[in-house]
Amino acid sequence: MNEAIKPILAVGTAVCMAFSFLLLSCAAGPDAQRHENASLAATLKLRNVYTQGPIRVQIEFSLKNLSDKSMKLLKWGTPFEGRFTDDMFEVVVNGKPVPYTGMMVKRGAPRESDYITIEAHGTLTTRVAIEDGYALTTTGHYTVRYRHAFITVRENGTDTAAALRCAGIAFDLI
Repeated sequence: MNEAIKPILAVGTAVCMAFSFLLLSCAAGPDAQRHENASLAATLKLRNVYTQGPIRVQIEFSLKNLSDKSMKLLKWGTPFEGRFTDDMFEVVVNGKPVPYTGMMVKRGAPRESDYITIEAHGTLTTRVAIEDGYALTTTGHYTVRYRHAFITVRENGTDTAAALRCAGIAFDLI
C-alpha cells in the first residue's frame, strides 16, 4: 500500500464465519438472519487504496465451501464474473449509499461456461476494483459488504440457491 496514502483501516479485514451470529449478514432483511446453516462463507479483505488521482479501491473476495461436496456456482452477478454486471455490493460513505454505476445485464439461460466449480471445503478467490462499479468520488468513512444472501448453484442439472454468510469491511479515505 502506498505510504503517502495511509488509509486508516477502521475494521481492517472482516472475515465471515458460517457459525458466528455476531457478524453482519451479507444482505439486509430477515432472510439473511436465518442462514446460520450456510453452506458458503465469504471473506472481504481490503488490498489496495489509492487516492492520488482517481480513487481506486481493490478488495479481495474469497468464497469457502463449507460442505462435504463440490459445488458448481453460477458466476453471474458475483465477483467471479470478472466485471460488474449487477449491484453486488452495498457501498456506503459517511452513512449514505454510494450509487452503483456499473451495467445491469439481462440474460437468457446460463451455459456450462457460466459456472465455476468450488471443491468440497475449497476456497475461490478473486480481486475487484470497487470503483469500476460504484461512484467513489469523495473521501470519508466507507463500508462495503456483499449484498446477496444466496449464490446460485447447480445440482443434478437444476439451479438452486445456496445460503451465504458474509461480513463487511470498513475503511477511511482521507
